[in-house]
Amino acid sequence: MEVVQKNNYNAHYIILIFHIICGAIALLTGLIAIITPKGGSIHLLTGKIFYWAMLLVGGSSFILATLKFNPFLLAIGIFSLYMVISGRRALFYYRLIENYKPTLVDKLPLYIGLLTGLFMIIYPIYMIMFHQTEGIFILIIFGAILLLMVYNDLKIFYNNPVFVPYNRKWIIKHIGMMLGTYIATTTAFLVNVVHFNPPWVLWLSPTLVGILLIRYFNKQWKAKTI
Repeated sequence: MEVVQKNNYNAHYIILIFHIICGAIALLTGLIAIITPKGGSIHLLTGKIFYWAMLLVGGSSFILATLKFNPFLLAIGIFSLYMVISGRRALFYYRLIENYKPTLVDKLPLYIGLLTGLFMIIYPIYMIMFHQTEGIFILIIFGAILLLMVYNDLKIFYNNPVFVPYNRKWIIKHIGMMLGTYIATTTAFLVNVVHFNPPWVLWLSPTLVGILLIRYFNKQWKAKTI
């Protein structure tokens, strides 16, 4: 039994270090992608690195939450994966060379996001029943944000049974989702490194700043689509 516990501890420690390294790479490359001209070689390169780093961050979050059960980490990890995958797929849809009918593969992230969002809303009720209140409101807020994103994406798929090439609205979607992913990464960094009371300030302040940035970039690109 002690050997198993020791092995689990070692595995958890190794994956945690890997998770931190990938998170640091995502923070650096994501920032470069944000501040460099969109569509340029540097933006494209750092954007790809950011995407793969975030996939590894989300995957390692899933493993960490499994080795040492942490439903909060699990939900936030899937939350980040939903945004980065949706952002990447939006770029794929924009670059289509012919009409494209979405398949189950395209819709699967929506269903996973929907289930995760519902879990993030319902699980706090279970926590309250056992008098565990730490972090429940943060989980509910991010769950509501995830459900809102899924709802908007479902509307896009419902109203557009066939995607046409070079629809610039997908660029707006790409920017919003990638910025949202970077916000989630920055939030995770602040929460784990900075000690501040009340802690909800660290959880929500990057989101508020990020919303303003997303609105700014969306306004710029919407002007280009007219």
